[in-house]
Amino acid sequence: MDNNSYLNDLFINIFSVDFSSYFVNQDIFNSITSKILSHVDNNATKKFYDQLQVCDVSDGVLSLSENGVVCSQLKTGISQQAIDDLAYYLRPWRKGPFQLGDLLIDSEWQSQLKWDRIAADINFVDKTVLDVGCGNGYYLYRLVEQKAKFAFGLDPHLLYVYQFLFINSFMPKHNLALLPLGWQDCHALKPVFDYVLCLGVLYHQKDPLVLLASLKRVLNESGTLVIETLVLEGDDDSVLEPVDRYACMRNVYCIPTVSILKQWLLSVGFRCVDVLDISKTTVDEQRSTLWSSTHSLVNFLDSTDDSKTIEGYPAPVRAVVKASL
Repeated sequence: MDNNSYLNDLFINIFSVDFSSYFVNQDIFNSITSKILSHVDNNATKKFYDQLQVCDVSDGVLSLSENGVVCSQLKTGISQQAIDDLAYYLRPWRKGPFQLGDLLIDSEWQSQLKWDRIAADINFVDKTVLDVGCGNGYYLYRLVEQKAKFAFGLDPHLLYVYQFLFINSFMPKHNLALLPLGWQDCHALKPVFDYVLCLGVLYHQKDPLVLLASLKRVLNESGTLVIETLVLEGDDDSVLEPVDRYACMRNVYCIPTVSILKQWLLSVGFRCVDVLDISKTTVDEQRSTLWSSTHSLVNFLDSTDDSKTIEGYPAPVRAVVKASL
């Protein structure tokens, strides 16, 4: 089998939308495509592809349960056991939940709770939306449900991309796409997006202003950035810079107060910043399941004082902030 042929079909040609038009020009799109194909050309991708073929892929019907589970009602004749086996192989599932036929993938995060906090104040109907750091694409399907014109996800982590490709194999064609790219690749995109979502990414950046400026550049003239990030409670101008780990997470570099977060957004050129929600992360929203790892939030907090992480920092609080041009 020609590697480029099957990789193109798996990662590039599977979408119904010609997303090349969202890139600055054809040469840049070709360069990005070459970068993607090089990134995914490995044994893990080949093993995933082979297992996906066993599933006898066939488009299902996308639906959404009342509790936010993204579902595909599979057509008859599909091998449910092969689907179950591949889903289990692709653990850990951080975002979700999903349901494929009779299989419920109960993810670590109950992502519908975060979505409800975002969607309560934003109308995505007929909007072009970029989700940077989108994980396995759960929110892309929620955007489809909201009748977004196009939902475009970027995430460099191949396990999450495999999860998306697996789920998407059993969905009808929609105006969505996900590419294995990071926010650093936003320079290749045109400034055409009505909304950019960036959820749970900012605190992993050594220089958060560089990320915010990069996200701003891909918005259209009336565009809006939606940031969800860890914040410190309080009204002062403080930034927590954890040593080594925060709630057992590596590479957490900066957790600002909301005041500082607003200042950062204004400093890169946003004109109006609104706080949509501030919520403490609870064990109802983030917990260990059969489909995730054995440890989750309850293990990351001080066992005698759940207002602190196991390292002694304030327990996770997350803010959703909308910044407009």
